[in-house]
Amino acid sequence: MFGRDLLSGLIGAMVQIAYCMSFAALIFQAPIAMGFPLGLAALLMGTVVTGIIVAATTTLSPATGGPDTPAVAVLSVLTASIADKLVASGLSSEIIVINALIAITVSTVISGAFLYGLGVLRLGQC
Repeated sequence: MFGRDLLSGLIGAMVQIAYCMSFAALIFQAPIAMGFPLGLAALLMGTVVTGIIVAATTTLSPATGGPDTPAVAVLSVLTASIADKLVASGLSSEIIVINALIAITVSTVISGAFLYGLGVLRLGQC
């Protein structure tokens, strides 16, 4: 039994790593492509932290945590619009990447707090 759990955990981890790589490539396109390594590291760290929290607190055994496709699509549009505005203002690439990462962090914290509030108030039940 332990071997099956370990194998399924490794497969789940590989899938999450592949998701993080593709999502980082989607979010960090030109003009902020130089921020890809930093963005990938942030996605991987966030996925590890989320996975640990989900594994420690869920009662649903096959549950995993990580970036979600619709959220990443919205974040890529958000990041692209921020980068375009900052490029037009003449800022350096490093400053643009930092601002993009801050925007992603703030939007993630706000949406996480909102979803946590829905859960605490039990507003997700039918």
